[in-house]
Amino acid sequence: MRTFFKFAGNSGTRGHSLKLHKPKAHKSLQLNSFGHRTINIWNNLPDDIVHSSSVDSFKSKLDKLWMSKRFDISDVY
Repeated sequence: MRTFFKFAGNSGTRGHSLKLHKPKAHKSLQLNSFGHRTINIWNNLPDDIVHSSSVDSFKSKLDKLWMSKRFDISDVY
């Protein structure tokens, strides 16, 4: 069985310990795939969200994070 995601291994001291490895994309089809698009989002999540004790806790914390960034347009300009 082929795994869909691979852990990055030793990712240093930044971020959480469950970072995913992002393979190089050689075609635009790969760049637009679900896995390729979501790895950066997962790797940029805060440690307390990634290490949530339950799925409901994860979803609640993720909603709070996304709501706080919903109206942030600082990266637009």
